Amino acid sequence: MNHAMRALAAAAVAAAALLLVPGVAAAREQAALVSTDADVDGDGLAEPVTLRQLSPGTQLLRIDLPSGYVEDQVHGLDGAELPLVVPSVVDVNGDGRDELVLTLALGVNTTTFEVWGFDDDRLHALTTEDRAPWRLHSGGGQSAIAEYGCVPGTPGRRLRTVRAVIDNGATRDGTPRYDGEVVTYTVDGGVAHPAATDHLENVTREDPRAQADPATCATVG
Repeated sequence: MNHAMRALAAAAVAAAALLLVPGVAAAREQAALVSTDADVDGDGLAEPVTLRQLSPGTQLLRIDLPSGYVEDQVHGLDGAELPLVVPSVVDVNGDGRDELVLTLALGVNTTTFEVWGFDDDRLHALTTEDRAPWRLHSGGGQSAIAEYGCVPGTPGRRLRTVRAVIDNGATRDGTPRYDGEVVTYTVDGGVAHPAATDHLENVTREDPRAQADPATCATVG
């Protein structure tokens, strides 16, 4: 065995030995799991929530309820790698039952999210009326605006999304201007229903109509 082969063999043995060290193994395990607490069933008590990386494109979402645990797999967009990020705890309709915003993709300018909830004794991703996954976005960079936030509803809350792209023809004065739309949703039974759509035309990024803050969806109480 030459020197190069001996070096490779020694490195492999050293790596295997590290895996046997409890501290190293625990660190690897901890790095593949994030956690938070959320009152997903509306009983006034926050339940432990964990998100574990199973593979580059698959995670396991688990909630430990008083009656037992529920879990389901989360998959990346078109099989892409899923970033492991602590879920955001929100209440998108103000009903006292928390939802979880999971990060699906971290783009160059835009982050894509999926909303999960617990209804009818099942853990699931919220959908649109046509049963497609309800995706939220934040960012957009210089050429677009993509954001979401919550506003008071009757009753409870509604969630509002802003999607707009730059209008190069209207940006001749050097101030970026955008065209797009604001959609306000009501969420009921795990489904997001469009309640109102407002069109944006020739607005600046500072225009209140083009702004939304995800922090306004934080859990109530």
